[in-house]
Amino acid sequence: MSKMNELPVDTNMSSNGWTLGEKPRKVLTDAHEAAKALKEVIDSKPKKIIIGGKEYLEMPDLQTLGKFYSIMARPEEPKYVEINGTKGFSCYAVAVHIPTNQIVSAGTGYCLQDQPNWKKRPLADMAAMSQTKAVARALRNALSWVVVLAGFAPTNAEEMENMRELEGVNGNGPMPPPPPPAEIPAPMKKPFDPSQYDASTDNRPISDPQRKRLFTLLAMSGKSEEMMRQYLESTWHINETRLILRSQYADICSWIVSKNDDDDWELNEPGAEG
Repeated sequence: MSKMNELPVDTNMSSNGWTLGEKPRKVLTDAHEAAKALKEVIDSKPKKIIIGGKEYLEMPDLQTLGKFYSIMARPEEPKYVEINGTKGFSCYAVAVHIPTNQIVSAGTGYCLQDQPNWKKRPLADMAAMSQTKAVARALRNALSWVVVLAGFAPTNAEEMENMRELEGVNGNGPMPPPPPPAEIPAPMKKPFDPSQYDASTDNRPISDPQRKRLFTLLAMSGKSEEMMRQYLESTWHINETRLILRSQYADICSWIVSKNDDDDWELNEPGAEG
């Protein structure tokens, strides 16, 4: 039998059944104080374990809480095991109240090769992890009620290893999102060749410089904007210059010029304004 199993166990029984070890209100007051101090410690950690929207404590966090109550975990040496052909290690640990040397809790931790993160890890690492899990479980079994008061999940993070793998969480908190796919460069546009431009097939609206030129021509021709509006409606079925298409631009300029044959100004080639 292990020496750990020879430690005295506090049963706290009387002839009439279970008795209160301490006044409940005092227990809760002390627990809330411990929970508050624990939360301050955890909140200051730069990296936290969040799974399914809940925050989980790791073994060192439980050791901190155990220190508040003078409770320490004592693990045995890890043991090599094979369970249904799966190799790994198990470890047994007890949580002891140091002032009285009484066992207050115990737990067994396993680390097997069928667990997602341990398929190809060295056996020595697996042995160490089984001991870590045993220590965390022993402390959690004794102190999870205080952990809950602090607002954390009662199960320690080491026991959530499979869920951490599924949710993409590691010991450093949530894994960063995958990098975005590489952008496919847009095909290079061919340089504009003026000789290939055909204004008669360009169905884009005319540019602002072209509109300004229309009004300049209109002013020089002596015709009013109302006359041009009537022309646009009767010929092109539009009533605003912003609706003029580039394919219509040359004809409209010609209409303006054709009514002013006596003027001595020269009309530039339509469409040169952009």
